[in-house]
Amino acid sequence: MDIIFIDDLRLSTLIGIYPREQAIPQTIEISLQIGTSTLSAGQSDAIGDTIDYAQVVERLRYELSQRHFKLLEGGEENALQRDGQGQKTVQEGGDRRQIV
Repeated sequence: MDIIFIDDLRLSTLIGIYPREQAIPQTIEISLQIGTSTLSAGQSDAIGDTIDYAQVVERLRYELSQRHFKLLEGGEENALQRDGQGQKTVQEGGDRRQIV
């Protein structure tokens, strides 16, 4: 298994349970380590054969800008686990997420 790293990604979002948190956007920092096989991508040199980290970043930006989440865990889980059709985009157990 190979690891794709996205480190120190900073995003602004409304997140929290307290009134102030629900009114003022906060900057969160996310670091991801996504485990996947990159063998086929190495052979084909095609982005479609691996995880496109630019799409992962855009998905996080979009999801965190569209909704207010009470808990940080809910926001990142929602953004990483589902695509526009409700299908999983990152398999459970296949990634390790660290949110600061």
